[in-house]
Amino acid sequence: MVMRLILSFFILITGVSGLIYQVAWQKYLTRLLGCDSIATAIILGTFLGGLSLGYYLCGRLTLKVKNQFKTYAMLEGIIGLWGLGFPLIFKAIEKVTYSWSFSYPVPILVQGILCSVILTAIPTICMGGTIPVLTKGLSANLTASTRTHAGIYAVNTAGAFIGTLLAGFFLVPIIGLPGSVWTAAILNLAASAFFYTAAQYTAVGDIRPDENQSKVREPIDTKAAGAYPKISPRVLYVISFLSGFYVMSLENALIRLTNLSFGSSSYSFAIIVSVFILLIATGSFIVSMLKRISTHLLCLTQIVITVSLLAVYVSMDNWPYLAHLIRISCQSNSIGMPLYYTLAFVFTCLVLAVPVSSMGATLPIVFHE
Repeated sequence: MVMRLILSFFILITGVSGLIYQVAWQKYLTRLLGCDSIATAIILGTFLGGLSLGYYLCGRLTLKVKNQFKTYAMLEGIIGLWGLGFPLIFKAIEKVTYSWSFSYPVPILVQGILCSVILTAIPTICMGGTIPVLTKGLSANLTASTRTHAGIYAVNTAGAFIGTLLAGFFLVPIIGLPGSVWTAAILNLAASAFFYTAAQYTAVGDIRPDENQSKVREPIDTKAAGAYPKISPRVLYVISFLSGFYVMSLENALIRLTNLSFGSSSYSFAIIVSVFILLIATGSFIVSMLKRISTHLLCLTQIVITVSLLAVYVSMDNWPYLAHLIRISCQSNSIGMPLYYTLAFVFTCLVLAVPVSSMGATLPIVFHE
């Protein structure tokens, strides 16, 4: 039990480090490109692209690796070492691209993506690989993998929520970009050391859930099993792709809307990203707690997303005015500023609670299918 709590803690802090990186990298890329909105779109795209590629590659790798915990430790170690060297890598890229135009629209997009890939591809691929590797390592059996995957995803994403707020409101303003990246790197290296040590000296049974317990608690609708045709893998791939597409499209659009409503600042970026992460983690956690997953749950979540997003769309014209009401209710002093952004965070959470949490439930449900 103690080992599992410690393990959950390290899964949490790797989520913290991942979003510290994202917030810092967005600012680094803005400095390179000179355009905040394009840098945001590029860093979100390359970050998620790296995660998905790593998820795919390491998902296949788990079938060949005997010790998943050592593999996980290696992935975290690579991320940490890259983080330690990132400021120097960025300076090198900055020198190489000094004569580049970064002019709108095509050069800034092509050159920006190229720079972002060079700067972030290796660590993001490793980040994406951690979830399937850890799921395979912690699952007592195949049927337990849905609950294990959803649980890891939820804990890691909750850590990402903490990391976003920590980086946006504290680390970057106080210790700067290099210090923020180094802080994240230290967290990765600590996780790497823990999992490597656990793989060396801890029995697998002390870390994995009990096999019999997993069978009892497994959230599979056994009555419905075999009563309906399983969704084909190709269809699930399409659903996963479209899910990622609409999540990132919505996040990009809402970052711009939040900047217009609450003011264009690093705080607004941190708010909308943290809201998405928190609600996605909530949706994943709900799925992990279900004893049975209905055969129609995937379809139902997409309907809920559609209807709730239509409601959000109707409300968008009122966001700037509502933000103005929040702003004038807070005093212009050291107390008023954190209160203002706290209220902005709460407002955004309430508006997006239903659609984004449903989006967070989609991936674990697809994994179950």
